[in-house]
Amino acid sequence: MSKQTDLINIPDAITVSGSNVGINEQSPDRQIHITDASEVNVKLEAGADTSEIRLKDSDNALTVHLNNNERMGLKSDEVNWTNSTSGFFNKIWGPSSGDIASGFMTYRGSTLRGGFYTNPSHGLTIISEVDIGFRANNANRMHIDTSGRVTMPYQPSFRAYKTSSQTAGSTNETVTWSATYHNVGNHFNTTSGTFTAPVAGLYQFALTCLTPNAANTLNLHITLNGSNNDGLRMRVAVASGHTTGCITGVLNLNASDYIQVRLENQGGEVYGDASKAWTTFSGHLLG
Repeated sequence: MSKQTDLINIPDAITVSGSNVGINEQSPDRQIHITDASEVNVKLEAGADTSEIRLKDSDNALTVHLNNNERMGLKSDEVNWTNSTSGFFNKIWGPSSGDIASGFMTYRGSTLRGGFYTNPSHGLTIISEVDIGFRANNANRMHIDTSGRVTMPYQPSFRAYKTSSQTAGSTNETVTWSATYHNVGNHFNTTSGTFTAPVAGLYQFALTCLTPNAANTLNLHITLNGSNNDGLRMRVAVASGHTTGCITGVLNLNASDYIQVRLENQGGEVYGDASKAWTTFSGHLLG
């Protein structure tokens, strides 16, 4: 077809109305207005690469193609983009009547591999075909495996023990500790016998103590900021022989609050030996 013939045929396909141009559109109301009964394609070509923007009536979708592969789609209730080489594609959903009210999903083919969505009845749901990790400051702070087990490796926790006995030389003497089995975050100081809360929250503490092999009355306190009344109390009274006392409880702490174990009565003794297991003190952040 010659250029002259092309020019003759222009009025059949192109309409110019003011500053608007119509292609197969007699009354263009945009600067470029293209009309077709089934599909509109706009093609861009640069060397060996081509891209297209397609609007297809049967799909009710606007799609973007690169080298004849669909890469992005816009529908009435979702936006999706894909990597056709590896078979993965992603979707951002809009409101719908199904379980997934709105969210982000990753698929391989038709198989849902992961994502998250919200629903008025269920709140936020996270989906993963493998374990889920939550990272902060470039470290894994919480982990959920595929069986639903949750671990938080940096959650403050400690367990201390005594390898030698301690007799109170005065009232309200602080119990000191030989070492720890574990001390996550190093918030427990064995020398001063002090646990300092790194963050506000609910903490659980447990104290196990053995009395000496003699008549003894042992009054022990898990004190909060030096106060006996704000913590937990334990009394063990025996006529003779070893007796074990145990106490546990939950305390609501502010950041920088401190916890100690104290011997209330002068002359009171807590037992310790090389086995490390008779007198122990532990605590951890519940949340």
